[in-house]
Amino acid sequence: MLKKLKLLFAILLLSGSFGFSQTGTGSIKGSVVDKSTGEPLPFVKVVAFQGGQQKGFAATDFDGKYQISSLAPGEYAIEVRFVGYTSIRKEGVVVNSDKLTTLPLELSTSDEMLDVVEVTYYEVPLIDKDGGASGATVTRDDISKMPTRSATGIAATVGGVYNAEGSEGLSIRGTRSEDSY
Repeated sequence: MLKKLKLLFAILLLSGSFGFSQTGTGSIKGSVVDKSTGEPLPFVKVVAFQGGQQKGFAATDFDGKYQISSLAPGEYAIEVRFVGYTSIRKEGVVVNSDKLTTLPLELSTSDEMLDVVEVTYYEVPLIDKDGGASGATVTRDDISKMPTRSATGIAATVGGVYNAEGSEGLSIRGTRSEDSY
C-alpha cells in the first residue's frame, strides 16, 4: 500500500510540474529605427494585441530598444505609433513559451500634418464648486500683489479668517488662537 501511495504521489508531482512548464510566458523585444536614416527612435509606443485586445505595451528607451514581457504563447499583432511617423502594424508575430521573440521595426516619416491645437489659459474659479471648504485659493500672483508678506496676513485675506489689529492670533470660523484642539 505504501509503495502504491509513493508511486501515485510521484506521478502527481511529475504531472503537476509538466503542466506548469506548458503555461510559461514569452517576450517580444527589438528596436525601432528611422527607416531612412537608421537612427534609433526614443519614446515610441509599441503595443501587442491578441484577438483585438491589448495584451501588453512598451515604450522605447533612448537607444530605441523595447521589450514587452509576460505574454501568453500565441500569435500577436504589434502596432507601432509615433508622432511624425507613419504607424505600422505587424500581424502574425508568434510568441512561444519561455522564449524571446526578436522583432526589429522601422518607421517612415509621415507627411501628414497635425491638427491645430487651441491653447487656453486656466483661470482659478472664484467659487470652489466642491463645497467642502469655506476658504479661497491664493495664488503666487495674488501674494506678490499683497501689501503683507506674513503668513497670518495672507491667511487673513481668505473668507472666514479674522485677524484683530495688533494681534498675531487668527480667528478661523469663530475659533480663537488661544483655544486648544
